[in-house]
Amino acid sequence: MEGFSQLLRLLCWCPAYISTHDTMETGVFIWTWLVSAAPQLGPLVLAELVDAWLWTIDTKRGLFAAGGRYSGPYAKLKPHLFPGEPEMPPEIDPVEQIIAHRLWLGFLIDRFEAVRHQSVEQLLLFGRMLQGTTKLPWNFSRHPAATGAFFTLMLLGLKYCSCQFQGNLQKFQIGLQLLEDRIYRASLGWFAQEPEWYETNYANFAQCEALSVSLFVQYLSNMKADAAQLSLKGNGQDNGNTFADGSDQYHPVWGQMENYAVGREKRRQLLLMLCQHEADRLEVWAQPTNTKEIILRPKISSDKWIEHTRTAFSVDPKIALSLGSRFPTNTSVKTELTQLVQAHILDVRSMPEALPYFITPKAVDDNSVLLQQLPHWAPCSITQALEFISPAYKGHPRVMAYVLRVLESYPPERVTFFMPQLVQSLRHDDGKLVEGYLLRAAQRSDIFAHILIWHLQGETVPEPGNVPSTGKNGSFLELLPAVRQRIIDGFSPKALDIFTREFDFFDKVTSISGVLFPLPKEERRAGIRRELEKIQLNGEDLYLPTAPNKLVVGIRVDSGIPLQSAAKVPIMITFNVVDKDGDRNDVKPQACIFKVSWFDDALQTITAFPL
Repeated sequence: MEGFSQLLRLLCWCPAYISTHDTMETGVFIWTWLVSAAPQLGPLVLAELVDAWLWTIDTKRGLFAAGGRYSGPYAKLKPHLFPGEPEMPPEIDPVEQIIAHRLWLGFLIDRFEAVRHQSVEQLLLFGRMLQGTTKLPWNFSRHPAATGAFFTLMLLGLKYCSCQFQGNLQKFQIGLQLLEDRIYRASLGWFAQEPEWYETNYANFAQCEALSVSLFVQYLSNMKADAAQLSLKGNGQDNGNTFADGSDQYHPVWGQMENYAVGREKRRQLLLMLCQHEADRLEVWAQPTNTKEIILRPKISSDKWIEHTRTAFSVDPKIALSLGSRFPTNTSVKTELTQLVQAHILDVRSMPEALPYFITPKAVDDNSVLLQQLPHWAPCSITQALEFISPAYKGHPRVMAYVLRVLESYPPERVTFFMPQLVQSLRHDDGKLVEGYLLRAAQRSDIFAHILIWHLQGETVPEPGNVPSTGKNGSFLELLPAVRQRIIDGFSPKALDIFTREFDFFDKVTSISGVLFPLPKEERRAGIRRELEKIQLNGEDLYLPTAPNKLVVGIRVDSGIPLQSAAKVPIMITFNVVDKDGDRNDVKPQACIFKVSWFDDALQTITAFPL
C-alpha cells in the first residue's frame, strides 16, 4: 500500500515539477485514465493535485511567477519605458510553465464539472485550492502569455462559487461569498498593468487566449447580482451575518464599504467592461484581417466612465491609472483620474504612472503645492523623466530635481540612447542643471563622455551655406564647445588616452569621405582601399561608436564601398569585431557608414549595419 501511495504521488507531482507542455499532456492523460478506470481513486488523485498546485504557488512557477518582469520580444523593443534595470531572461522559459498550467486547468475544470453534484469531499478540495490561489491577488504572473490561463482559472473559481446555492454546500455560503470576492479582486488586479502583447510559435495560441477571456466575459455577464442572491437567506450560516447586510462596515477583501450590494455590482460592471475590452483587443491581435461581422459595443456614457474610474481607484489606484493607458483618448477618465490623484496624492507616491496627472504646465505656472511631493516620489522610467525637461515645464526646480534624481539612478550607459534629447535640452537649461548632470555622468563613464562629445560636435558643425543663428540658438552653439572642453579637461590620464586614440582612429576613417569627394565615381572604391591601408589600429580597446560592446580588431581594407549621395560621399566600411565580454577569437564582420560632417544631426551620424 505504501508503494502504491508513492507511485500515485509521483504520477501527480512529476508533471507539476517538470512543468512543460509535453509532460503536462502526459500527466493529464494519466490522471484522466486513473479517475475513469478507478473512480474510487478520484479523491486521492485530486488531493495530490491540489497539494502540487499549491506548491507551484509557493515556488512561484508558471502562472504564479509573480514579481518577474516581462522579458519577451515586445519588452525588448522598448527597454527604456520601464523603471529600473532590465532583468535577465529567466533560465526556464516562463511560457512553457504557463502553458503547462493551462493544460492542468483543463483537467481540473473537467473534473469539477464531473463531481460538483456528487462529491462534497472533492468540492472541498477544490475550495482549498481556490482559497490558496486567491489568498493574495498579487500572486499571479503578469506575463501577457498568461492571460488565457489566468481567466480560465478565474472562470473555474466563479463556477465553484455558484455552488453556494446547492443543497450540499449551503452551510458554506459565507466562505463561498468571500471566495467570490477574492476572485473579483484578483481579476480586477490583472488590469493594474498596462496592456501588452505576446506572440509564440504555438499554433492558434493568440486565438485561444482571446477565447478564454471571451468565455469568462460570457459567464460574468450572465451572473445575477440582485438582492435575492446577495441576501444569502437560509439556515446553517456561520453566525447569521452576511456582507450584504447593513452598511458602513469593514470587508476583509474590499476594506471599508458603505453598501456591499451596490459596490459589488459596480465592481462587476467594471470587471465586465475591462474583460470585454481585453477580449476584443486579443481577438484583433489573433485575427487582424478577420472579415466576420464586427460586434458593436454599447456606448458608455461619460457618467459611467467616471463611475468606473472611481470604482477602480477604490479597489487599487493602479487599476484606475491603467484605465488611462487603455483608453488614452477618453477625456472623462483623464479628468477624473487627475482629480483622484490630486485628492489622494499621498496614497499614490509609489506609482510613477500618476506623475502626468499632477506634473503639468499649469501646475508649474502656479507653483502648485503638489509639486512638493516629488522628493518622495518613486523613480519613473528614463523616457517619462525626459518628458519633464521640455520647455513647457520651464525648468521648475522641483521638477528638474526629480528628473535628475531619476537619471542619476541609472548607469550612464543606459542614458546614452537619449543623448540627442539631453543635448537639445541645453537650449533652455537656464539653471545649468542638465549641464551639471552631463558633466557628472561623463566622469562616471568614458563611453557616455565619448558619445556626448560626438553629439556636441555634430551640433556645432553648421550645414554648408547656413549662417549660425543669433539669439537663443547662438547662445546654444556657443555653449557646446565649452561643455565639450570641460568634459575633456575632466578626463583622467588613462581616460584621456582612450579618448584620443578612439577619436583619432575614427576621424581618420571619416576623413576618407572628404578625400573621395573630388575623385570620379569609378575611382572612389580604389581610393577607399588606398586610404584604409594607411590607417593603423592603435590599441585593443577601440570600439565601434554605434556599438560600444564591439571591440575593433581590424579593418577589411577591400570592403570599402562608396554610396550615393547628392552633396557628400558616404562610405561603407566593414570592421572585424569581437564582443567586449565574449570570446576574443570569435571575430565577426560589422559594417558602418561614415561621411564628412557626421553627427550634424541625429540620423546623419554614423549608422551601423550588422552583416
